[in-house]
Amino acid sequence: MRFIGLDVHQKYAEGCEIGPDKQKRRFRIANTRESWEEFAKTLDPETRVVMEATSNAFWIHDILSDYPGQVVVANPLKTRAIAEARVKTDALDAQILAQLLAADFIPESWVPNKEEYQLRVLLNHRILLRKYEPCLKTRFMRH
Repeated sequence: MRFIGLDVHQKYAEGCEIGPDKQKRRFRIANTRESWEEFAKTLDPETRVVMEATSNAFWIHDILSDYPGQVVVANPLKTRAIAEARVKTDALDAQILAQLLAADFIPESWVPNKEEYQLRVLLNHRILLRKYEPCLKTRFMRH
């Protein structure tokens, strides 16, 4: 069994894989569809992947869930081990997530289906457009 923890950020994700022999391998993935699909091709039914619920998590979950292996989104409010760590690095966060997954201590988050997720993205985009509409009007009217 392979356990992979991902600490996801806007432009990249820091990863840590714990293999069947307990060896750890660290890696980094760019947040592009191509990079995630290449990563997903390495997954097999004996692989479990975990990431905390962040802005990119559901988009990444959507890509990875089409491939073999289990993909889990962790509730960040309940993964206290990371929040309480004295030494805080992205690589360490990914490692702790992988270790919690291996020990079956991940508090899972609810993951919307693809249709619900697309509606949420569309709604969020509309909210942002409405929020910044006054700024855009005044900015473009000056010129």
